[in-house]
Amino acid sequence: EAKLVGAGLSERFPTGAFGDEARDRTELVRTAWTRACTHHGRPFTPGRTVVIGDTPADIAAARAAGNRVLAVATGRFGTGELGELGPDGTFADLADIAAVVEAIRGPGPAAGTPTVQ
Repeated sequence: EAKLVGAGLSERFPTGAFGDEARDRTELVRTAWTRACTHHGRPFTPGRTVVIGDTPADIAAARAAGNRVLAVATGRFGTGELGELGPDGTFADLADIAAVVEAIRGPGPAAGTPTVQ
């Protein structure tokens, strides 16, 4: 959550789930999805749901739930390591808001994996 605030993006994400809420990352994905559906009063399909994370476990959990995923190298893992795992976008940080929004709206891995270093 602090990373979203620091990048000025917290207002754009009224719901979510964060690492301190559960040990199992897949459970975090389910929690965030449930909160988003409740907040917006409608279900979202997995393919239109985007997980943003900074670890290989985040990428794996998003994929296990059938979600798109953006990797952000703000933790222990670099853009190269995260990018090799096939996220829909890989970023060094969330500073380039336009690029992040473009990746969120993007078509997904079939069009290639955008990387911002």
